[in-house]
Amino acid sequence: MKERNQSVLNKKEFIKQLRKTTKKAGQVFIVRIFSQVIGLIAGIIYARFLGADLYGVFQLAFTTISVLLLFTVFGMSSGLIRYIPIFRTDRNKEALRGVINFSLTFAFLLSSIAAILLFLEKDFISNTIFHEPRLSKVLPIFCFILIFYSVITVLGGVIQAEKEAPAFIFFRYVLDGLFSVLIFVGFYFFFRMKLLGISWAKFLSSIFILLITIRWVIKKFPFLLSKPLLPRINKKEFVLYSASLLFVSFTYFLMNQVNNLLIGVYSVSKEVGFYSVGNIVAGLVIFILTSFNIIFAPIVSELYHKKEYETLSKMYSAVTRLVWIFTLPIFIWIVIFSDGILSIFGPDFVAAKWVLIFLAIGQFVNAAVGPNGLILSMSGHQKWEMLNGVVVATLNIGLNILLIPRFGAVGSAIGGAIALVIVNIIRTIEVWGIMKMFPYNIKFIKPIFAGIVGTVALGFLKRVSGTGLVYTVVGGVIGGILILGTIFLLGLEEEDKMLLEALKNKIFNQFRTRG
Repeated sequence: MKERNQSVLNKKEFIKQLRKTTKKAGQVFIVRIFSQVIGLIAGIIYARFLGADLYGVFQLAFTTISVLLLFTVFGMSSGLIRYIPIFRTDRNKEALRGVINFSLTFAFLLSSIAAILLFLEKDFISNTIFHEPRLSKVLPIFCFILIFYSVITVLGGVIQAEKEAPAFIFFRYVLDGLFSVLIFVGFYFFFRMKLLGISWAKFLSSIFILLITIRWVIKKFPFLLSKPLLPRINKKEFVLYSASLLFVSFTYFLMNQVNNLLIGVYSVSKEVGFYSVGNIVAGLVIFILTSFNIIFAPIVSELYHKKEYETLSKMYSAVTRLVWIFTLPIFIWIVIFSDGILSIFGPDFVAAKWVLIFLAIGQFVNAAVGPNGLILSMSGHQKWEMLNGVVVATLNIGLNILLIPRFGAVGSAIGGAIALVIVNIIRTIEVWGIMKMFPYNIKFIKPIFAGIVGTVALGFLKRVSGTGLVYTVVGGVIGGILILGTIFLLGLEEEDKMLLEALKNKIFNQFRTRG
């Protein structure tokens, strides 16, 4: 009787947490869909207007400041996400003012020093490291962008700590992307500026986003401007915690972004352009997982702290299955219609077909195993995840150095895919071995069968229709309808119905609000 009552309680807790997850998913999905669409449109416009060569030079500049951004922020945005709720709960305004203002001051000073060093060494970086003289013309502009983005990222930590992640995503990715494109198009048509045009567009847009985020934070925390601006806090504890998160972030940066730099070192700018466009499209494959991770992270922490291990295990499986269902149509469409998708960016980029396919395969494996890394890091096993970060970064860099000189961007994509596959197998084994949780069960038969149906259908459609723009778009729509429709016909699970209901309610509420 006791075991039956416990089972009922576990089921109620599972349904409660699943409802919480799917309810938040609606809001996050909508904002992230907007950000993905804007990012994709921006990538298409930049690629078509600049061409693979100049677009590669721009990506080298942007990736260079992205490397520096990790160190200038120093993990403090993540540190704020942890400490602000604690100080808010204690109603300690002085500590809140101290930790926020200290983080902003630290990031501003560190980014200013980095910007000065970048300016002084711009010729060495351009000519000696990347063998790309055109890079030195735009790096001075990116020095200022580095400072602006550093402050924006720290402010983003404040916004996310207030459980308003969609607001920061909207500022940082939707508005920034939209304004950058509009300004760039203006520079291009009125002044015929290409590389300089996109650089100045990023500069002006970053100023705009900085002002918006400052306004949001000051409105939420008006006491930040009170004196003393930097009251005493335990800076050592905060900096040490932030530094540990910097290490984790850096290892995953070495997986996600360093490939552009390695291609720039061992190959030519055009290959950087190929990889960058492939990476933009392949990012759609991981979209569903990253959206769920934003919501699922605090739930993992809560359930593990309450020792609700059975509920956490069920949630792990449910989220992984939902990620499978909604990722499969995207992945299959990208692989089968890769050349048609790339032609949207311009005829030059069709040559990046195999770059895109290998990147998509790596990201699909990353998504298909579910939030395994999140399970480890949010349950007190972050040391394993730090070790995983070292493994994936080492594998990625080693394989890139080995393969890029021979295969260019394709070699980089292959290396990255292999690294992702290996590290995700290791993560899944770790979660199973340490926590006795395994995400897969008989419920996965339906999405696997639906994926087979979709693959066969899209393969046949491509064979009879070709890869024109219309057929590519139609193929994506048909693939989504077939896969999701097949799952619907086979019967929806409880978690599927909850997610669809959450998305429907959120969309309808948005329209009612606007009306």
